[in-house]
Amino acid sequence: MVFAAKSPSWRSAVHAQQWQSSVTRYAAAIRDVPIDHIDDMAARSVLIPIWLAVPSPASRVRGRCEEIWDYAKVHSWCAGENPFRWKGNLQHVLPRRQKLEQSHHAAMAYQDIPAFLAGLPDSIGRLPLEFAILTATRSSEAREAPWNEINFTEAIWMLPPERMKAGQSHRIPLAARPLEILQTMKARRASDFVFPSPVKSGRPISEEPLHKLLPPGVTLHGFRSAFRDWCAECTHYPREICEEALAHTVGSVVERAYRRTDLLERRRELMETWAQHCCGPAAENVVSIGATRR
Repeated sequence: MVFAAKSPSWRSAVHAQQWQSSVTRYAAAIRDVPIDHIDDMAARSVLIPIWLAVPSPASRVRGRCEEIWDYAKVHSWCAGENPFRWKGNLQHVLPRRQKLEQSHHAAMAYQDIPAFLAGLPDSIGRLPLEFAILTATRSSEAREAPWNEINFTEAIWMLPPERMKAGQSHRIPLAARPLEILQTMKARRASDFVFPSPVKSGRPISEEPLHKLLPPGVTLHGFRSAFRDWCAECTHYPREICEEALAHTVGSVVERAYRRTDLLERRRELMETWAQHCCGPAAENVVSIGATRR
């Protein structure tokens, strides 16, 4: 009933599926427990085992369980304090995560990314992780990419508004290595998604196989920060190009109204240089060339 009530607020079928599947998967231990029997201990039994192991999904599960409880309370199906409430409750119980959510996302230094990618094991999460890093996109944007967003002819990945955080479409120029990854996945195609789930037919890969490849303390989102640091320290590309590559809003309302281009071709050079940096130390020479042209 909660899912039905919330469905108008979900931006896509994938978002709806994620909302439900995360609760079904991580809160399985209490799924069949009547809501008025779920207490603080039950809530903690769900969250403590996953809080540090899978931080991002754990946070979402806590919030979604909190919403479910609130929905039930409004309908008089339960009473008392919400056992999934963070402030004044779980914040005093769950282990602290080194301020990952209070400050910046923990990021790998851009200098370390070539060695990290070169050392990745041949696992189900390797190619989607590499693809996300090389395109400087959010994990969900890369993992949930359907084939109909990919234009091989023009080497462009077109994300529609409903899949973007800002609710605006975003074109991503595809460098040689991301295109190679797409060609590899195309040869194995068995789904409408570029990176299909190995366990759920017709669904995209989950975040967990990617998380398993990360060193302790490093987040998926942190690679976007690493990209931005590299842009600032190793290139002379203008700020608006670097921010556009991250699909960030740049400039005032007036500036955006008069700027009718998304700087695609200039970003194509930037993303090719970034991919070359990530794929090996020799790319540092290419960075210098790109910088001198700006």
